[in-house]
Amino acid sequence: MKPHRLVSTISALVLVSIAVSQVRAQTCRDTAYLGFDTRLTAAIASRVPLTAAPVTAFEMSAGRPLVAQGTTLLAARGDQMTGADLKLPLRAILVDHQDRVTLQTDDSVYRLGMAKPEVVARQSGGRLHRSGTQTTMEAKQAATAAQFAIKQEDGRTLPLASIPGVLRLASWNAEGLATIVGNSLFAWRPGEGDLLRLATDEGLERVRDLVLVGPAKVVVALNESLVLLTPQGRLIVGNLKGRVRWSSGTLYVLDERTGTVWSLKGIDTIGAREVDEAYARALIKAVPADAPATHAAFLEAARIVGCELAEKLKSASRGAAAPR
Repeated sequence: MKPHRLVSTISALVLVSIAVSQVRAQTCRDTAYLGFDTRLTAAIASRVPLTAAPVTAFEMSAGRPLVAQGTTLLAARGDQMTGADLKLPLRAILVDHQDRVTLQTDDSVYRLGMAKPEVVARQSGGRLHRSGTQTTMEAKQAATAAQFAIKQEDGRTLPLASIPGVLRLASWNAEGLATIVGNSLFAWRPGEGDLLRLATDEGLERVRDLVLVGPAKVVVALNESLVLLTPQGRLIVGNLKGRVRWSSGTLYVLDERTGTVWSLKGIDTIGAREVDEAYARALIKAVPADAPATHAAFLEAARIVGCELAEKLKSASRGAAAPR
């Protein structure tokens, strides 16, 4: 299947995400709508007491967040989030289909023991990925290609795919695999044939996190925005610096600046071009005639369809509403 080129859309979004916090203007073209897509049901799931250290891993287990920062694991205990320095360089958090947690370091996989982490297996090379699944996926860089393999609980390893290029990111959940190799985004679901190349764009090299949320639907996290990518194009669903995970129909987003963990429901209802454009039209139609260009509903419509089309739709709406 031919890749869906976004005509530098992601590259443009990277630039927008860098500039969005610096904008202080009064027009659609330089003022961003910063909220989540209003079709989504957003709620605060938790708050994580992040430190200044970079986040190295984020997962959800039984609806509760797990965050790794260097050697520290932040986890929920009852209604409280606590941090423990495990004295191990945490590389990945692995959560199986029964919400059991293991941790990957540079050379081993550990489980959390009563007194200290206990070694489960020695592991070197690729990064392990497991987000609510029965199996573990290993992604690693070979000489000229990114290689992916499934590690089953009986110890068997099954090759999954080899993609020429540089491995950027990968994730593995109940929906399947999402990965960026070189400047291309790929997705694969269990039971399907070849990997689907969803997009090719230089901006994908700067994606910070990603997750498969349904058939040919991937959410990627840029510097300041979350973008839903489908074969039909892209849709910004929120503006923040975050990490993303998907579980039981809910997109969880860790805001790396505030430590807030958001739950977003309804991702499955958006991302189709006709549906998104119809919603943008409805938003614009509801904007009062005397509203400024920075009205929230108009800015959200502009984020969905672009400023040029939003302004045309606004003019058409005003013309249709004018007395004859």
